[in-house]
Amino acid sequence: LFSDDSQPCGNSIKKAYLSHSPSQLISSGDNLFIYRSQDRQCITALGIIEDTIKSSNPNEIARYVGSRTVYRYSDIVKLCNKPTLAIKFRYVKGLEAPIRLNELIKNTVLKGAPQSVTKLDSKGIKWIKKKLKM
Repeated sequence: LFSDDSQPCGNSIKKAYLSHSPSQLISSGDNLFIYRSQDRQCITALGIIEDTIKSSNPNEIARYVGSRTVYRYSDIVKLCNKPTLAIKFRYVKGLEAPIRLNELIKNTVLKGAPQSVTKLDSKGIKWIKKKLKM
């Protein structure tokens, strides 16, 4: 979405996301759309992927994410009962007008609520760029 998407943005908050997603689709420089599933069912923010690792070793995951996550070490130990995907990303901005699930489905960006890390096709990306005026 950004003119030079080969490098993460410099002036942003560094965060980490932990998941059991089996996805292998994530690369440094990819756009990250943060979807709130529990309460709002909408894309609420944008980020840029820095790097990822997958591990079942809680020490490795804890060292990797450092202070970027709200998880305590005991939480990370519980998560690492199976391979855990750790994603380092830079939080770019929150959306003033979040994009609701029904609008994403109507415009064929998604087929339904995302259950895991999901890759958007070129048509979906084009629609989001237009929606966000980028």
